Amino acid sequence: MVNWEDYRYTGDNDSFPHEGYSGYSVENTGTVNVTLNDNTLLTPGQERVFPYFPDHYYKGSVRLSWATAAGTKNITVRAFRISC
Repeated sequence: MVNWEDYRYTGDNDSFPHEGYSGYSVENTGTVNVTLNDNTLLTPGQERVFPYFPDHYYKGSVRLSWATAAGTKNITVRAFRISC
């Protein structure tokens, strides 16, 4: 069974947890660029997918580095967990 979870983060957040997820995506839903800790730059409207691998679960958290430009700082995380 797949359990989906959606989260929204703002410029007040400098990271988000991805512990235990089977896979997830991060979409920049704001108007300001954000860089993830793997050096992925997400411009407004862009999405980065962290894929599912059998018997693999993500650990830790993802750091966010927001651009200093004026505008809205928002991301949406769509994560899922696969359980038997």
